[in-house]
Amino acid sequence: MNNTKVTDLVCPIVAIGASAGGLEALREMFQNIPNQCGAAFVVIQHLDPKHESLTAEILSRSTSMPTAQVTQGMRVEPNHIYVIPPNTYLTINKGAFELQEPVLEHGLRLPINNFFKSLANYEEGKVVAVIVSGTGHDGSAGLSSIKGNCGLVMVQDPTTAQYDGMPCSAIETGLVDIVCPVEEMANHLTRFLENKYVAHSEDVDSATVDDTNQLNAILSLILMRTGYDFRTYKPGTLTRRIGRRMGLKHIDSYAEYLIYLREHEDEVNQLRQDLLISVTAFFRDAEAFEALDKKVITPIIQSREAEKESSDNKVEDKPIRVWVAGCATGEEAYSIAMLLIERLDQLHMHCPIQIFASDIDEVAISVGRAGLYSQGVVSGLSEERLNRFFTLEDNAYRVNKSLRDCITFANQNLISDPPFSNLDLISCRNLMIYLSAAEQHKLLALFHFALVDGGYLFLGHSETATHPDGLFESLTKKWRIYRRAVVNQANKLEFPIGSRVPRSVVQSLVALNHQTEQSRLADLVQQQLIQEYAPAAVLVNQQLQILYFSGPTNRYLEQPIGAPTQDLLSLARHDLRASLRAILKQVVNKRKLITVDDCPVVIDGSRVAVKIVVKPLLLPRNSAPLYLITFAEQSKLLPKPEAKQTDVIGSTDTLVRQLEDELYISREELQANVEEFESTNEELQAANEEVMSVNEELQSSNEELETSKEELQAMNEELTTMNNQLNNKMEELAKANDDVQNLLNSTDIATIFIDAALNIGRFTPATKDLLNLIATDVGRPLVDIRPKFKDDNLMTDVESVLAKLTPVEAELTTESGRYFLRRISPYRTSDNHITGVVITFVDITARKVAEEQTRRLATVVLDSNDAVMLLDLNGKITDWNRGAQLMYGWNEAEALKRTIFDLVLEDDRAATKAMLKRIRDGEILQSLEAQRKTKNGQILDVWATITQLTDSNNKISAIAITERNITAIKRNEKQLRQSEANFRSLIESAPDALILVNVSGKMS
Repeated sequence: MNNTKVTDLVCPIVAIGASAGGLEALREMFQNIPNQCGAAFVVIQHLDPKHESLTAEILSRSTSMPTAQVTQGMRVEPNHIYVIPPNTYLTINKGAFELQEPVLEHGLRLPINNFFKSLANYEEGKVVAVIVSGTGHDGSAGLSSIKGNCGLVMVQDPTTAQYDGMPCSAIETGLVDIVCPVEEMANHLTRFLENKYVAHSEDVDSATVDDTNQLNAILSLILMRTGYDFRTYKPGTLTRRIGRRMGLKHIDSYAEYLIYLREHEDEVNQLRQDLLISVTAFFRDAEAFEALDKKVITPIIQSREAEKESSDNKVEDKPIRVWVAGCATGEEAYSIAMLLIERLDQLHMHCPIQIFASDIDEVAISVGRAGLYSQGVVSGLSEERLNRFFTLEDNAYRVNKSLRDCITFANQNLISDPPFSNLDLISCRNLMIYLSAAEQHKLLALFHFALVDGGYLFLGHSETATHPDGLFESLTKKWRIYRRAVVNQANKLEFPIGSRVPRSVVQSLVALNHQTEQSRLADLVQQQLIQEYAPAAVLVNQQLQILYFSGPTNRYLEQPIGAPTQDLLSLARHDLRASLRAILKQVVNKRKLITVDDCPVVIDGSRVAVKIVVKPLLLPRNSAPLYLITFAEQSKLLPKPEAKQTDVIGSTDTLVRQLEDELYISREELQANVEEFESTNEELQAANEEVMSVNEELQSSNEELETSKEELQAMNEELTTMNNQLNNKMEELAKANDDVQNLLNSTDIATIFIDAALNIGRFTPATKDLLNLIATDVGRPLVDIRPKFKDDNLMTDVESVLAKLTPVEAELTTESGRYFLRRISPYRTSDNHITGVVITFVDITARKVAEEQTRRLATVVLDSNDAVMLLDLNGKITDWNRGAQLMYGWNEAEALKRTIFDLVLEDDRAATKAMLKRIRDGEILQSLEAQRKTKNGQILDVWATITQLTDSNNKISAIAITERNITAIKRNEKQLRQSEANFRSLIESAPDALILVNVSGKMS
């Protein structure tokens, strides 16, 4: 995986982990998320590797955001939804998706963990992790990467989830910011994305003077309330972490957030926890541990072997000392311990291991000290390591005692507390990157002081600190592994003194910026004097279990034979037990300090007076009480007890003899009881070993059952996801079936479906009138049905279509005289298989009647003596009847090559063009008188009737002109007018009077 920080991306990523029952939750969430929220959504599901995923298709119906299944190299864009493909692992690298082969962990695919971890290198503060319904624990281990990258973590309320396994496992990590029902997630998400510290994170570092003052006030408030001083952190780290909390509370200014902190103490603790950044994992960065094993662990062990061979001393008793600074919840320390144990076994060596795991976070330290981790946290460990180093307890894994005894957990502030010393290895990963450059250099000098000559420093790839003045030599640049160099450190080391600031002096320390050289030396002397002259002491809890040793306690406590114990009374010397028991009982009852002087103890063969002080410690409310016990030897030696003299002399010998006899008998009885007790104890021990053996077998069987259970859970998740997808597909099919059924019921086209065996399937209601079909006819052979029409070729055509896959059409007439177009087509399935035919009957009665009318009309037009021609809108002749051929002399073929302008006189062409334009413009022209010329040049007088033809859109598409030859009529009219003129001229020129009288006798 590429560990380079991506900085060229500004689009927030919302990674959503879902498993069994999660599909419905995803649909509900996307229905409420705005389409322009500015984030890219990546859905990671547990999918069956052998089946196609329908998630993208299903989610696309719940949102208008583009939804797609991821392909290799696909770019990430805002306001898009991306879905992981089946049987893949998904990561993001430089703004593009990368698909990888899945890697099984304990037989399971954990794609959610893998994707969450890949987001550790995305732009800081722009990542949101969401976990909804699902079984198992996938996603839990990856949440630490999200929190480490200053991201937001939201989890569906387990009470509302169909399966609560994944939500509950995530909540158990303690890394979840918001737990809510799915329907509320959209509101939290959009408000978080709209906050300026998320939407414009690139501007967060450019703070104003007022912002800086407010930020310092916030840090001072944390110091006063909790005792934690974060002023040594980098400003960028502080602003981003504080900005994340402000985004969660929907606050946009430091001043407003400072007021909120003063009013809500729980928010101060939450902010402190965010600033502590307790992010770790078992064998975090596997390649880094491979380098650590090769470059550090193996050389340390081999050097111990070499020392042992070259010396007569018991070199094997010299422990390997390791300090894990900033250990958080302890996974790093346990990982190094496991690696050391494995390599010692591999090299057949025996060497004590001392690992000091320290952190400033008391909550995280308590988790590491308890050594109990959820299944999600240990999911990255191999089966071999789980079985060897852990024990399953109530769905969680407990670190075995053999591994736990290698590690001492301590609460420590690296900046202010003294370091451990004589160390072979220091591991300090993902901590110094948050500190200022000056503090980094101080720590590096401190680490140099704490290591033995040739010791190793392991920083990890995320650290950017450089070692000053050659304190270390680099062994591997990528993983920042160094070896201690020998230099003069006298003027370089600033030794830390003290611990976290007590609340009583916090206010005075807030203003303290630095210490003088003299005060540091004085504090160093004071610290050394305390270590030299402080009394032996132990810290115990209410159950008298020792929590901490200080000073030479071996003079008063000794480890008894048998299993190791931390019980105070079991470890105390025999002379002290009675006194300690009595003193502690009084202290517990009275809750006050009690001192006992001159308690006799035999040390090195001498009776010594020991002063014992037991002091109850004042702790915060609701904390379990602790007790500090100190031992101090007095300067005087107690005399041996002397026998008291008695005034009774005569009976002394008899009394002494009697007492000696009773003492002898008592000793014999006691010895017999002791032997009987030892015998019984041996029997009980043997029985206990048998029980332990059976318990181990049961545990092994339980682990196998647990593995099978996890495999079944994974299979169940995949089946549930597939079932959800199939349910959605069934809903779609049901809707499509309803649509088809309504279409068939509403159509007037008679349709019948015939299968390959020529049996009747589904049919439309209109088919009943043609084939006399009823509902019970489904499944009957088509040949058994008597239709209401004559169609001798029906069965032949059906068989032909099945054989040739070519549609066949035919016209038929029913008994009632209606006309139908019968069409037979192949029935094709979605995978292009032919499983029958579809027969449709389209009623064409109206068309046939219209065709008959048209035919008759066409006959009339064709046989008419008048000339009928069709023109396009430009005057080109497109049709020509027999009358036109007789009138003008051109046959149809010749006429179709001409235009109307070939028929008009030269002087009339302009008027004809104008007429065509008027027709195109929509002007209605009905009839007019015109002159035409024939093929042989004869001039004819015609009476033209114009008809404008329109298309389906009611636009003029053609012109029909019917012309009648009126040449003879015009000639007769001319002759008549000439005769009338001649007659009038004759009458007017006659000398006699002439009177015209009509038949009625009226003079005209």
